[in-house]
Amino acid sequence: MKPGPELDALIAAKIEGPLRHYSTDIACAWEVAEKLRIAVVLAMECWSDVDIGSDPERLGWAAAAEQVAHVEKGDKTVSVELYAEWSIGETAPHAICLAALVPQS
Repeated sequence: MKPGPELDALIAAKIEGPLRHYSTDIACAWEVAEKLRIAVVLAMECWSDVDIGSDPERLGWAAAAEQVAHVEKGDKTVSVELYAEWSIGETAPHAICLAALVPQS
């Protein structure tokens, strides 16, 4: 899904917030990242499973929502934070919005 009003509306519904330019404005997107605990990093084509275009020097952005896994260790349950599914966008706000829409397990 491309950045724009349709994606912004989905994000507003997801976070139960006002309709803003989440997919194009980093200040708005950062509020989403903080609320949903989304990490965002600069990505390059060299990531084996990333497709951000045909130019191998082109950069994009990857974002993923934090998920917590509960692992049994002996008689204890340990919580482990992880980032399971990364979403790729041409800009950081775009990637944050795409990550916000990934269903959480």
